[in-house]
Amino acid sequence: MRLLSHLIAPPFCTYCRNPLAEQRALCVECMAMIQPVVTTLVPLTKTGKRAIRVHAVGRYHGPLQQLILAKKYSDALACFYMAQLICERTNIAHISLDYIVPIPLHWRRYAKRGYNQSQEIANAISKQIGVPVLHALKRTKHTPFQSQCGKDERAQNVADAFTLIIEQELKGKRIALIDDVMTTGATLRAAASTLAKGTPEEIQAVVLART
Repeated sequence: MRLLSHLIAPPFCTYCRNPLAEQRALCVECMAMIQPVVTTLVPLTKTGKRAIRVHAVGRYHGPLQQLILAKKYSDALACFYMAQLICERTNIAHISLDYIVPIPLHWRRYAKRGYNQSQEIANAISKQIGVPVLHALKRTKHTPFQSQCGKDERAQNVADAFTLIIEQELKGKRIALIDDVMTTGATLRAAASTLAKGTPEEIQAVVLART
């Protein structure tokens, strides 16, 4: 079956488009172009006493930027590749987790796009590391795209954007929030602050890229 699929649709590097021997996002040369980043802390409070760790594959640049732009055109395969890179190039597979929680879309945006990239990435990660997906959040506020907001406007744009719809399952659990890209951290901060109402033991976040 794998041989047949390769004959019909042979795998190729999503960045340089050169053919590959196996189904992967990037060739060796393009993988080497990824600019690694260190784990960062995003404060949940103004005092900084509570924060979440954010793990990322690399900078929003080159091959990673190409993958993220591809998902805007309903490229489900791009989401699979993003999950593959996240599992290989971050330590999510080695973090003790009970659930992974995707950042939800508002229903109006979901209806227009037809899928939620964070959910697709989370589903693929779940299959690879064996941690269940929990849809604990609902996006109740239809907001402009974060990319359309200035740096100082982003936090206000997503303020009160999420509602906790599953609470009891979170108590004492270790959670990883999943998204594709982090810019200022406003979306992750808003989502994590809402999740914190369920009193989990720990919240971390994992993204493909950081700007």
